[in-house]
Amino acid sequence: MAEEREQKAGGAGEQGAAQQGIVEGNLPVPSTPDSAIEGADGPALPHPVTGEKPGSGPPPEQDVLFKIQIWLQDLAANHAATFGYAVLAFLGVALCYGVWQSWSESRADANFSAIADIDFKMPRPDPLSQMGLGPADDPADAGRMKDLETGATLYQGIAEGASGAAAVTAWMRAAEAWRRAERPDDR
Repeated sequence: MAEEREQKAGGAGEQGAAQQGIVEGNLPVPSTPDSAIEGADGPALPHPVTGEKPGSGPPPEQDVLFKIQIWLQDLAANHAATFGYAVLAFLGVALCYGVWQSWSESRADANFSAIADIDFKMPRPDPLSQMGLGPADDPADAGRMKDLETGATLYQGIAEGASGAAAVTAWMRAAEAWRRAERPDDR
């Protein structure tokens, strides 16, 4: 009777039970052939964590990127002092340019401030002259003409010592003051 059960299970004796994966005590028998186990010549199993098959590396473009990254790291490590000096030189040039720019702006501000001071001291043109009803300045008023000549001379002094927009502004105002003083040939 035991033999009949074994034959029904898939073969004769223990061989039939092993083919069905059953042995004494009802424990399963591994059905994978020995050649599939790692270390054998058959197909290798994938890595249990990463899932990669042994021998498969990163794609070629990742390998090239890795080599470039390592090359850059080696370059940075071997030439850290050189890079430091280059950064220091760049910061030094930026500092010098910033100081020069600040100095030139403060000089221009001082020139425009001096022009504004002279503008404040200059006599205002007659409002009727703006409508074309009379002269801007009365030539008979000696004090007014003297103030115009003094202002024109001060404008010229600023224009000679200034540069850029401040010099142009001072020259234009000096020319206008000489015109108002009715001495356009002076300067």
